Amino acid sequence: MFLRSLSGVPRCVSGAALRLEFAQPSIAGRAWSRAISYTLHLLASDARIRGGFSNLILRDIHNSPWKTTINLKFRSLLNLNCKTVLNLECISPVALPLIKKKLQQLDFSNTASCARGPCSGLALAIPPPEGIPLYCFTISSETKRRAFTCARLNCFPTAVLSGRYSRVPIANRTCSCNDTALETMEHVMLFCPNWTDERSRFLTPLVNKFHLPIQPWIVSLCLQDSDCWITEMTANFLLSVMKRKAALTSSLTPQMQSIRRTTERSSK
Repeated sequence: MFLRSLSGVPRCVSGAALRLEFAQPSIAGRAWSRAISYTLHLLASDARIRGGFSNLILRDIHNSPWKTTINLKFRSLLNLNCKTVLNLECISPVALPLIKKKLQQLDFSNTASCARGPCSGLALAIPPPEGIPLYCFTISSETKRRAFTCARLNCFPTAVLSGRYSRVPIANRTCSCNDTALETMEHVMLFCPNWTDERSRFLTPLVNKFHLPIQPWIVSLCLQDSDCWITEMTANFLLSVMKRKAALTSSLTPQMQSIRRTTERSSK
């Protein structure tokens, strides 16, 4: 909820996609990290007790589910099979960074598998950042940052997005500029004549500077946040388009909006 309100993205973006975008661990990942740290702290704590508190814990006749769960987790992190004998006392606190790194890798893999939806950076072939994205610091404007985040997460206001949740057939999610062209992120950024002025002002300098061909993979390049200038120019374009889209939508009379909704319902 915090990441959603911070980024201002719609609910169609899953929590996993948001965690992947902002390089945040899951709640389960945080809990396991703390549990493993606490366990290793117990194993090597008070030097006056031979073997630390682990000696007392392992002597306890109570069949603790905590011991069983921790044991199974260590086995999975250390890639041990069920026949291998695992002695918790032999695990040194020095191994904690390596164990936590393995835990982070598993958590990232699980998050990435859950984030493979249409409203995700993976849908646009944008590689997940290793830390908090750079644009969170370089783009000072909140509205501009929101437009850039929505584009990266493939939830920018387009006919494809709105049609997905109003049950409009994919073939009918066309752009207002053309009855056959689907209004996707690629269409908005590269081809739509509605945004020619914004494109020539902000995106054309990028294409000319790097001698790029007009291909769909340019969208991923512009949204990768690998260069501050490219990010800034792309965010300016996206914000300009988002503002004009909002102005055009609000200028529709109630009668026109009713006709539009009727047309969408008849196309279902």
